[in-house]
Amino acid sequence: MELRHLHSFLALAEELHFGRAADRVGIAQPPLSRHIQQLEAEIGSPLFERGPRSVTLTRAGREFLDRVRPHVEGITQAVHASRSAGNGLSGRLTVGYVSNLSYQLLPTVLSQLKASAPDVILDLHEMPTLAQVPALRAGEISLALLVLPIDELGMMQRRLFQDPLVVVMPADHDLAQKSVISLAELCRYPFIACPRYEKTSFQNVIIERCHEAGYEPNVIHEVTGKTLMYELIAHGIGISVVPRSSSQGHREGVVYRPLAEMLRPIDVGAVWRKEDEDPLRRLFVNTAAAAALEIYGAKTAAVA
Repeated sequence: MELRHLHSFLALAEELHFGRAADRVGIAQPPLSRHIQQLEAEIGSPLFERGPRSVTLTRAGREFLDRVRPHVEGITQAVHASRSAGNGLSGRLTVGYVSNLSYQLLPTVLSQLKASAPDVILDLHEMPTLAQVPALRAGEISLALLVLPIDELGMMQRRLFQDPLVVVMPADHDLAQKSVISLAELCRYPFIACPRYEKTSFQNVIIERCHEAGYEPNVIHEVTGKTLMYELIAHGIGISVVPRSSSQGHREGVVYRPLAEMLRPIDVGAVWRKEDEDPLRRLFVNTAAAAALEIYGAKTAAVA
């Protein structure tokens, strides 16, 4: 018993008109008639009474309709769900991300996925870069959005965008009137820093560049939360250097200025286990790459 025959039967049973039923299943009327005849031959009983101007269900047809409809609908739903899962259009994905991405990139990605794949369920976890790597290795997350590069065997990497560094300071700061600021000009101001995460922290880059400019930055506070960092800056306690994407989460009382030095920007990207070729993960990464191109004008690249 073929599924296409059952679809033709359901269409005719509900439309009670060969022409409308054929249009509904997307075939011509003669093939639909053959489907019904073949189904009746297989069952061994007529399912319809055909009149010159009408079609009605026989008693056998009504009984068959009541019993077969839920099964056909279930099979149809199962086929749709399988195709959606195969295309990455349904399922659940657990994603770790660094906090800067919550301002613009992630909302854009989630909005686009809601439109293109409304059945996708995302579990999102804000995590620093170094916490995401072991979580990814342990299978606690399926995808990591973090600072690249990651020196980890068995992982795939794709750069999403490059994030330039900017100075953040109180709105009434001495340097706030300048359009561009050099690192040398920051030597006499207190710094508020994030902890120096080995190999992945842009803060180390800033400290190294300050050394090249001939001074040791005066780090008076190290904080792990950006909310507290911005509050301290807004209250005039210090300044900091942050990725430009942080400026998208605007806090009143602070301003951002680009650096005069051509420092290498931070690479932000997606990392996943090499053996994990989940279509949903692929859909998320491709959507994130398209969103990064739209927001940052970034060209992305896959990295082994």
